[in-house]
Amino acid sequence: MAINYSQIFLWLLFLTVIVKHGLFWTAVWQIKEYRLDRLRDYLSTPEGKKAVFNFGALMEFAALVLILTLINRTGWLLLVTIVFLAEAVLAIQHLKKRTFIKPSFTAKAGLISAGTAILALAMALLVFYNRPVLFYPGLLVIALVAGALVAGIILLFYPLSFFLKQRIIAVAKNKIALAKNLKVIGITGSYGKTSVKELTYQVLARHFQTAKTEKNNNTEIGVAQTVNRLNLAETELFIAEMGAYKIGEIKRLCDLVKPSIGILTGIDNQHGALFGGLDNIIKAKAEIILALPIGGTAILNYENKFIRQLVLPANLKKISYGFAAADLIASKITFNGQRQSFNVTYRNQNAEFSTELIGRHNILNLLAAMAAALALGLTLAEIKADVSKVTMVDQTLKLINRGQLILLDDSYNANFTGVLAALETLGQFKQAKMVVLDDILELGRETKKIHQAVAEAVAECAAAKIILTGKNYSRLLAGCLKALNVPETKILIKPAEISSYLKSLNGENVILFEGRRSGNYLKLFL
Repeated sequence: MAINYSQIFLWLLFLTVIVKHGLFWTAVWQIKEYRLDRLRDYLSTPEGKKAVFNFGALMEFAALVLILTLINRTGWLLLVTIVFLAEAVLAIQHLKKRTFIKPSFTAKAGLISAGTAILALAMALLVFYNRPVLFYPGLLVIALVAGALVAGIILLFYPLSFFLKQRIIAVAKNKIALAKNLKVIGITGSYGKTSVKELTYQVLARHFQTAKTEKNNNTEIGVAQTVNRLNLAETELFIAEMGAYKIGEIKRLCDLVKPSIGILTGIDNQHGALFGGLDNIIKAKAEIILALPIGGTAILNYENKFIRQLVLPANLKKISYGFAAADLIASKITFNGQRQSFNVTYRNQNAEFSTELIGRHNILNLLAAMAAALALGLTLAEIKADVSKVTMVDQTLKLINRGQLILLDDSYNANFTGVLAALETLGQFKQAKMVVLDDILELGRETKKIHQAVAEAVAECAAAKIILTGKNYSRLLAGCLKALNVPETKILIKPAEISSYLKSLNGENVILFEGRRSGNYLKLFL
């Protein structure tokens, strides 16, 4: 029997295309934490729609229409081969440019990607042996529904995943319950959670055997996995970052780790599309306060108007912090281009502090960490040296010097309050200013209003160049900026023009990199 090399080549191309689709959609699910609500919001954005109706999918659909309507059966093999070959070439180009989207390696992501490929091959073989006349159009249909296959594999694994998740959480709960001498600090808010967690850890680690959640592992399963890795017999203090997208999720995290100190960093419209509005966000974030035990301490950012309006249970202690009308107050803030100095008062205590952190919002983040230290019985004098040594978390408004260039790396995430704070900090520099700005996502009905406010803040900072990197709302931002009389020559959107411009920079400039995609351009300088 003669070997049909054309069909073998087609099978290899088909497998390549399925692997590409499988890795992409697994990465999307992973980024969205395998949550249907977050994926649904993503698919409603221009970026999500483009992911569904991408060039490869359009080629596959066009070929399918041609096969079903116009082309004689003898040309089917050639047509499908050309389509899949074009997709494979595009995938190779993305690999070379390092723009190929794939998930972070985990056992779950590996199982989903492999399961998708196996399911697609099984479907193709089933058609090949049972309905050979439909084989070529069948390959195109399978490729077109690869995203749905990934979703199907995730659904298939869900019962096992749910069982394992509940088992991990139960083990962590039991471990916390047995750690009688452990104190837990819970940290939540619409913004600033990770920064406050890291700063609190740095301030307290010299005084207590301290552990913390790593990176942005702030979900119930992420926190439980961290707890299960810890040796709580040698841990006095555990600092847990707590994230949420719905009412009840902070409560479940509190049920897991039982915080006696709760820090609420701020409330705004971040993830409003998932919460269902600001009122629900306020209720959800307040769950950390309601979960504190009798005699527990609530640490509250009084610069946030929504937090000031919260009514606390009478049996809790409270430490509010801010720049005025609070228990813990920072004043006389000065910035010399590299460090900030400020004065802090708390009841009968007063001390001068200095930090390499930049931006007034980072003074607030430090105050939250200092309030936790005060709640644990330390004094301002005892933590002064710790505060002076703290370093900023990477990608959270970290100052990087590159010759005459000053780079402000705030590429970890983009939220409304954080963007405004970063722009305010940029305004403190005397050098020529530039902004590299990503979209703010998951804002729901507030999307246009908030991006309009961001455009106003960008216009006010008098940037020499405004570089928009988002895949969803760059055109919206550009339109808002033009309506504010910002010259079109100051605005860059096209990736090639952005790279060329940034590479050509010389002289004294300060560049703010705001939001995740801005980090792709920061790499040009690192």
